[in-house]
Amino acid sequence: LARTVNNCDLHTGTLCSQLNLAGAKLAGSELAMSNFMRADLSGADLSEADLHSANFRFADLRRATLRDAVMYDIDLEQADLRDADLRGANLVDADLEDADFRGADLRGADLRGARLWGAQLNGARLDGAKTMAFVASDHGFAPQFLAIDASKVLVDLGLLSLPQTSNCRPA
Repeated sequence: LARTVNNCDLHTGTLCSQLNLAGAKLAGSELAMSNFMRADLSGADLSEADLHSANFRFADLRRATLRDAVMYDIDLEQADLRDADLRGANLVDADLEDADFRGADLRGADLRGARLWGAQLNGARLDGAKTMAFVASDHGFAPQFLAIDASKVLVDLGLLSLPQTSNCRPA
């Protein structure tokens, strides 16, 4: 479904970087593989839109409605999604690095495989969101300060009775 907003024809593969689309009504639009880098989509309605594989790096999506949007493999690196409604959105394999989700509603969203490195999730609603646990090791492939104590996570989840202090198992 193509739409014209601010003299820009919006459709699959559209190049609309840095465009002002604040408050735009784009519900149900077909915008897959489009480029909205640094665009202002604050308060826009993108519910049920097809946005898969689109580029929204540095985009302003504050208070935007993205409910049930198809957003798999989307690039939202450093995007501002504060107070956005992403309920039921498909964010599988999305790049969400350094994105700001403070106060966003992600209930029921599918975040499996999403890269959330540095994302701000303070105050975000994640009830019922589909996620995948990420467990890392400090055995030479990542800086020590970035490592996660995997055994503590497993103890907290009740899957391990005591923390494992090494990767050696008793004989």
